[in-house]
Amino acid sequence: MFYLSERLGCAVLDSGGQSVGRLSDLVLAPDKVAISALAVKSPAQGVLVVPWTAVAQQKGKTLLLSVATGAWAPHVPETGEIWLARDVQDRRVVDAGRAKLVRVNAIAMDERDGVWLVLGIEVGARGLLERLGLPGLADALGLKQE
Repeated sequence: MFYLSERLGCAVLDSGGQSVGRLSDLVLAPDKVAISALAVKSPAQGVLVVPWTAVAQQKGKTLLLSVATGAWAPHVPETGEIWLARDVQDRRVVDAGRAKLVRVNAIAMDERDGVWLVLGIEVGARGLLERLGLPGLADALGLKQE
Protein backbone atom coordinates (compact mmCIF):
# COMPACT_ATOMS: atom_id res chain seq x y z
CA MET A 1 0.00 0.00 0.00
CA PHE A 2 1.10 3.56 -0.66
CA TYR A 3 -0.43 7.04 -0.60
CA LEU A 4 -1.05 9.37 -3.54
CA SER A 5 1.14 12.05 -1.93
CA GLU A 6 4.12 9.65 -2.06
CA ARG A 7 3.86 9.42 -5.85
CA LEU A 8 3.06 13.04 -6.76
CA GLY A 9 6.15 14.74 -8.12
CA CYS A 10 7.83 11.51 -9.24
CA ALA A 11 9.75 11.58 -12.51
CA VAL A 12 8.09 10.31 -15.70
CA LEU A 13 10.43 9.09 -18.46
CA ASP A 14 9.57 8.10 -22.02
CA SER A 15 10.69 4.84 -23.67
CA GLY A 16 14.04 6.41 -24.58
CA GLY A 17 14.75 7.45 -21.01
CA GLN A 18 14.11 11.13 -21.70
CA SER A 19 12.24 13.16 -19.08
CA VAL A 20 8.59 13.86 -19.90
CA GLY A 21 8.02 15.73 -16.64
CA ARG A 22 6.74 15.11 -13.11
CA LEU A 23 3.56 13.34 -12.02
CA SER A 24 1.04 15.99 -10.96
CA ASP A 25 -2.23 14.03 -10.70
CA LEU A 26 -3.94 10.71 -11.33
CA VAL A 27 -7.21 10.31 -13.20
CA LEU A 28 -9.89 7.83 -12.15
CA ALA A 29 -12.57 6.85 -14.68
CA PRO A 30 -16.20 6.87 -13.46
CA ASP A 31 -17.21 3.78 -11.46
CA LYS A 32 -13.65 2.37 -11.54
CA VAL A 33 -10.98 1.79 -8.91
CA ALA A 34 -8.05 1.52 -11.37
CA ILE A 35 -6.21 4.63 -12.54
CA SER A 36 -7.03 5.38 -16.18
CA ALA A 37 -4.56 8.21 -16.85
CA LEU A 38 -1.85 10.31 -15.31
CA ALA A 39 -1.28 14.03 -15.51
CA VAL A 40 2.36 14.95 -16.09
CA LYS A 41 3.59 18.50 -15.64
CA SER A 42 6.09 19.17 -18.40
CA PRO A 43 8.31 22.26 -18.22
CA ALA A 44 8.03 22.75 -21.98
CA GLN A 45 4.45 21.63 -22.71
CA GLY A 46 2.40 22.31 -19.58
CA VAL A 47 0.21 19.47 -18.30
CA LEU A 48 0.11 16.32 -20.45
CA VAL A 49 -2.54 13.67 -19.84
CA VAL A 50 -1.12 10.23 -20.56
CA PRO A 51 -3.33 7.12 -20.68
CA TRP A 52 -2.33 4.49 -18.13
CA THR A 53 -1.87 2.03 -21.00
CA ALA A 54 1.32 3.95 -21.93
CA VAL A 55 2.91 3.16 -18.54
CA ALA A 56 5.43 0.31 -18.83
CA GLN A 57 6.67 0.06 -15.25
CA GLN A 58 7.59 1.82 -12.06
CA LYS A 59 11.16 1.82 -10.81
CA GLY A 60 11.39 3.36 -7.37
CA LYS A 61 9.92 6.85 -7.67
CA THR A 62 10.14 6.89 -11.48
CA LEU A 63 7.44 5.93 -13.97
CA LEU A 64 8.67 4.57 -17.28
CA LEU A 65 6.48 4.88 -20.35
CA SER A 66 6.39 2.33 -23.15
CA VAL A 67 6.35 4.99 -25.87
CA ALA A 68 8.29 8.08 -26.91
CA THR A 69 7.18 11.49 -25.72
CA GLY A 70 3.94 12.47 -27.43
CA ALA A 71 3.55 9.13 -29.23
CA TRP A 72 0.83 7.85 -26.89
CA ALA A 73 -2.81 7.84 -27.91
CA PRO A 74 -4.47 10.95 -26.52
CA HIS A 75 -6.48 10.56 -23.34
CA VAL A 76 -10.18 10.98 -24.08
CA PRO A 77 -11.81 12.62 -21.06
CA GLU A 78 -14.92 10.89 -19.74
CA THR A 79 -17.86 12.60 -18.11
CA GLY A 80 -17.53 12.15 -14.37
CA GLU A 81 -13.86 11.25 -14.25
CA ILE A 82 -12.10 12.24 -11.03
CA TRP A 83 -8.69 13.88 -10.71
CA LEU A 84 -7.49 12.61 -7.34
CA ALA A 85 -5.13 15.44 -6.32
CA ARG A 86 -7.31 18.23 -7.71
CA ASP A 87 -10.79 16.96 -6.87
CA VAL A 88 -10.41 14.73 -3.79
CA GLN A 89 -7.25 15.20 -1.73
CA ASP A 90 -7.55 17.95 0.91
CA ARG A 91 -11.28 18.28 0.19
CA ARG A 92 -14.29 17.59 2.37
CA VAL A 93 -16.48 14.63 1.51
CA VAL A 94 -19.47 12.98 3.12
CA ASP A 95 -18.67 9.87 5.14
CA ALA A 96 -21.90 7.96 4.52
CA GLY A 97 -21.17 5.44 7.30
CA ARG A 98 -20.88 8.13 9.95
CA ALA A 99 -23.20 10.64 8.23
CA LYS A 100 -20.80 13.55 8.56
CA LEU A 101 -18.35 15.67 6.60
CA VAL A 102 -14.71 14.57 6.76
CA ARG A 103 -11.51 15.97 5.27
CA VAL A 104 -9.58 13.70 2.90
CA ASN A 105 -6.06 13.80 4.33
CA ALA A 106 -4.62 11.05 2.14
CA ILE A 107 -5.67 8.64 -0.60
CA ALA A 108 -4.60 5.03 -0.07
CA MET A 109 -3.55 3.11 -3.16
CA ASP A 110 -2.02 -0.20 -4.15
CA GLU A 111 -0.35 -1.68 -7.21
CA ARG A 112 -1.65 -4.96 -8.59
CA ASP A 113 -0.64 -6.50 -11.89
CA GLY A 114 0.96 -3.24 -13.05
CA VAL A 115 -2.13 -1.13 -12.34
CA TRP A 116 -2.59 1.41 -9.54
CA LEU A 117 -5.84 0.98 -7.62
CA VAL A 118 -7.57 3.34 -5.21
CA LEU A 119 -8.21 1.54 -1.93
CA GLY A 120 -9.84 4.35 0.02
CA ILE A 121 -9.33 7.63 1.78
CA GLU A 122 -7.63 8.42 5.07
CA VAL A 123 -9.43 10.99 7.21
CA GLY A 124 -7.60 10.68 10.54
CA ALA A 125 -4.41 12.07 12.02
CA ARG A 126 -2.35 9.24 10.49
CA GLY A 127 -3.43 10.29 7.00
CA LEU A 128 -2.49 13.88 7.72
CA LEU A 129 1.00 12.86 8.87
CA GLU A 130 1.38 10.61 5.80
CA ARG A 131 0.35 13.58 3.61
CA LEU A 132 3.00 15.73 5.31
CA GLY A 133 5.65 13.06 4.66
CA LEU A 134 5.91 11.98 8.31
CA PRO A 135 4.86 8.31 8.31
CA GLY A 136 7.53 7.48 10.90
CA LEU A 137 5.93 9.88 13.36
CA ALA A 138 2.53 8.27 12.77
CA ASP A 139 4.09 4.86 13.51
CA ALA A 140 5.89 6.17 16.62
CA LEU A 141 2.62 7.62 17.93
CA GLY A 142 0.82 4.35 17.20
CA LEU A 143 -1.83 6.06 15.11
CA LYS A 144 -4.22 3.70 13.34
CA GLN A 145 -5.72 4.14 9.90
CA GLU A 146 -9.28 5.48 9.89
